[in-house]
Amino acid sequence: MFKVHIKIPEVSPPNDATYYIVAKNGIFLKKESWWAKAIVPVRQIAVLDTQETAIELKLPAISSVVMTKVWAFFKAVYKKHGSEAAVLIHYSPELGWNLTVPKQVVSYSHVDYEMTDRIDGYVFVGTMHSHSSMSAFHSGTDVRDEAQVDGIHITLGNMNYPDRFSMDAEAVVNGTRMALPLNFLDGVTKIVEEQSKIGRWVGETLLGKNDRDYDRRYGYGYDYNRSYDSPQMHTISDAQQVLSDGWEIPNEWMEKVSKRGWYDFGGRSRDDRRTIIIDNKQVNDPDASGDTTDMEYFERWRRPAFTDENPAGGKENPATDNKTIKKDTGGKTPPKNEEVKP
Repeated sequence: MFKVHIKIPEVSPPNDATYYIVAKNGIFLKKESWWAKAIVPVRQIAVLDTQETAIELKLPAISSVVMTKVWAFFKAVYKKHGSEAAVLIHYSPELGWNLTVPKQVVSYSHVDYEMTDRIDGYVFVGTMHSHSSMSAFHSGTDVRDEAQVDGIHITLGNMNYPDRFSMDAEAVVNGTRMALPLNFLDGVTKIVEEQSKIGRWVGETLLGKNDRDYDRRYGYGYDYNRSYDSPQMHTISDAQQVLSDGWEIPNEWMEKVSKRGWYDFGGRSRDDRRTIIIDNKQVNDPDASGDTTDMEYFERWRRPAFTDENPAGGKENPATDNKTIKKDTGGKTPPKNEEVKP
């Protein structure tokens, strides 16, 4: 069996003609024969056993109360801004799970925030963020951001549903990701039903069937080398009980969220676009400009969000249905804040 040399200054290499070297920049094989002495890279050390990747959680399940509060907050932000949102999750062996809401700037497909909030007596564990009305997945942007932050990272999607959501929950260590078991999220259960009515956000709604050939810059960081099927929907079994016990979303949480100006599909900031063209009329866009002069006209175009009285939402407006809607002179159709029935 060949020896394995760990390349550090304090350890001298063996005198053997052939041995492996584990160095900062990879694995190498030192090989000497009658005509040459060489050190060449290799992909593995053949004499060693195989090691499987594993992440074993040492934390208790995240409580259903915490999950319900996060879900309610994400839905409230989506209802108000039609956008993503984010929270930080913290754990204390004595006090259990807790949340903080960082200051964040949001849009339909993006949320900017810092992971610096901390609570005395707690340890920062990870993040949760929403995906507006899109299904849950960890985008290329998410993967890059979370590779630098060991911990639990959970995405909730389909915030336009009043009673369910899609979810992608993963643990990340040193950039390696593994799915969290469902029992780590207390009270979260799968909804077992036919999923085809939900559809694929990519493939049926935006890109057409051959999504691998579509230009990547139009996908909000979507990974086009993966296959995204209809999302598995979830709910929280005792969410209504938590909410009926009198808990309300703190005002300070909502005050931490501010909406970004319009984003086009390329991800470039469109803060300069303060107007919207509706039926060939240029009106102020209250979401982008804060100017409510044309709010009445604007509301005729915008679809209503779901409410307690109208849980399905999304009723068509016959006055503007099938009209061409464009942001200023950009020529892009903005992503609609679509409401769908469960």
